[in-house]
Amino acid sequence: MNKKFIVFLFSFLIYFVGIILGIFFSLSVPLADNTTINPITSSSFLFAISLFKVNIIVDLIIVSGLFIFGLPTIILLIINGFSLGYAITVSYLMHNSIIKICIAILPHGIFEIAGLIFAGAVGLNGFKIYFRENKNWKQLSIYLCISIILIFIAALVEGLITPLLLKFLINKGEV
Repeated sequence: MNKKFIVFLFSFLIYFVGIILGIFFSLSVPLADNTTINPITSSSFLFAISLFKVNIIVDLIIVSGLFIFGLPTIILLIINGFSLGYAITVSYLMHNSIIKICIAILPHGIFEIAGLIFAGAVGLNGFKIYFRENKNWKQLSIYLCISIILIFIAALVEGLITPLLLKFLINKGEV
């Protein structure tokens, strides 16, 4: 198996562990009777930019694991996965349709999760970067650039497209 693939797989598995933890946690905590989730249905470029700012900070902290033996990488991948697992489960328990949950998460989530996995692959190299003579900084820089591009696309989709899709479904009465 390709060594580069193993780092990506490990990054994904850490994220997936966070998702599973989020699901189990949300199932163990009772929901308040008045709990509601109101989807954001107004599309805005400024909203997209604010999402990008938040996510790029998370992305860079994940990458910082490169210099601290992967510790922040592991922690933030688990936290982000936990947040996703928790949000999906709570949304489902609140009787939101699978269509609404998928529309709210999938369009931007494909890019955002991939961006986090790329950042995780960079950050997890902190375990081996200090102990190898041949450091492949060019490859890590490419992964970081790909991660930033994916995070930017995710922010645009989440800020501009997802609200319009949710608004359309709400107006049709399907969610």
